[in-house]
Amino acid sequence: METAAILFFYLCITLSFVKSASGRNIEWWASDKSISQNADRNPCVEDYSPCNCNDNPSYGLEITCEGVDVLVVRDIFSRTTTNDLFSFQLTVPSPTGGNVISIPADLLNGKRAGNILLNCPFPDWQLAIDADAFRPSSGLTFFFFTAGCDLTLLDFASFLDGFLSLATIFISQSSNVQGIQNLPALPSLDQLIVTYTTGLEKVTDFSGLGNVQLRRLLLNGNQLSDQMADNILNSVASSSSAAGALEMLWLASNQLTRVPTQLTSFSRMIQLDLSNNSFPVLSSGSFSFNAPVDYLYLESNTINSIEPGAFQGDFTRGRIYLRFNSLSRFEEAVFRRLLEQMISATNNDGGLVNLESNPLECGDCHLAWLIRDSPSLLNAVESAVCSDGTAFSALNPSIFADCP
Repeated sequence: METAAILFFYLCITLSFVKSASGRNIEWWASDKSISQNADRNPCVEDYSPCNCNDNPSYGLEITCEGVDVLVVRDIFSRTTTNDLFSFQLTVPSPTGGNVISIPADLLNGKRAGNILLNCPFPDWQLAIDADAFRPSSGLTFFFFTAGCDLTLLDFASFLDGFLSLATIFISQSSNVQGIQNLPALPSLDQLIVTYTTGLEKVTDFSGLGNVQLRRLLLNGNQLSDQMADNILNSVASSSSAAGALEMLWLASNQLTRVPTQLTSFSRMIQLDLSNNSFPVLSSGSFSFNAPVDYLYLESNTINSIEPGAFQGDFTRGRIYLRFNSLSRFEEAVFRRLLEQMISATNNDGGLVNLESNPLECGDCHLAWLIRDSPSLLNAVESAVCSDGTAFSALNPSIFADCP
C-alpha cells in the first residue's frame, strides 16, 4: 500500500466516529506535506525490490516495504544511491522468535527519510528500535507514524534524540505507549496524535509536554479519565508558551464525566472535540474561548441541560455540534447571543448550531423567541427537529401567538 493510502487508511480509522462531511475539520491534515497529494507517480530508476518504489515528482521517492526482513531492507539501501527519500514505510516482518521486532542501527544505510512509518500487523508484536536506527534522518524527518504495535520496548528518548525537524508524532491503535513520557527535546514538534491506544494511564509525569509548543494535541479513544486528562492538560497549561500555542484539542471517545477546567488557559484554542464522553450538564462558563472559535464538537455526550453562559467568546464563524444528545429544550438564554453572532458573519462564513437527533419538545412557549420573534436566526440552526418529527423551519409562528 502506498504511503498516502496507508496514512489515509489510518486517518479514517482514527476518525471512524465522524458521521457526516460537515463534521471534523481535517483540512489541516490534507494540506500537510506528510501526505503526498500528487497522484502522478513515476517508476523509480533504481531497483528497490522486494520493496515498492514510486517517484513522486512533487516530493521524491516513496519506499514501501511490506513484510520485508530488516536485513534485506538494509541491503536494498546499500545498493541504491538516492540519499533523501520523501517517505519510508515498513510493515514489519514476522519475528524470527518470540514476539519482538527489532529495527537495527542504520536501517537505511546512511540514507534519510522525511516520513518514517512503521506498522505491525499483529498487536502483540513488540517494536524495538535501535537508538541509531534512523540517526542519519534526524535532520530531515518531519513525520513519524506507528500503528498496531506493542510499544513496551520503544525507547522514545534515545530513538528520537536530536530529531530537530520532527513536527508530527502519530501513534494509532497501539498498546503500552507510556514511554512517550520520555520524549527528548523536539523543538519543531507541534502536533502530537495518540489515538485508540493504551498506556497513557500508566504515565506518571507529563511535564515534558510543557517544554514543547504543540499546536495540535489529539488524544481520541484512549480511555482517559477526568484525572488523566487533568494531568495532561495541567502539564501543557503550566507553561505560558505551551499554553499559548495550542489551537486544537481532541479528547473524543474517552471516559470524561466533566468538561476540563483548563480550557481557559489556552488562549489560541479554536477547535475542541469532546464528543463521545459523558457529561449531561453544561454549566455556565464551561466553554470560554479567547480566540474566535472554528469548531466545538459535543456529540453523543448524554447532554440534557445547558446553563446560560455555557458558551462564551466569539462564535461568529463557530460551528457547535450537539448531535446525538438528550436536549429537550432550545433556550433563548443559552443560544440567542450565539445565533446573533453567527448570522452577523459576511461572505457565508457564519457559524451554526447543529441539533440533529435530540428529543426537542416544541409544544410549549420556550421556542417563541426563535420561531415567532426572531425567525432569521433559524439560518444558524441546523438539523433541528421536534420530537414529533416537525422541523423547526416548518413550525408555524401562529402556534406561539399566545405566548408571552
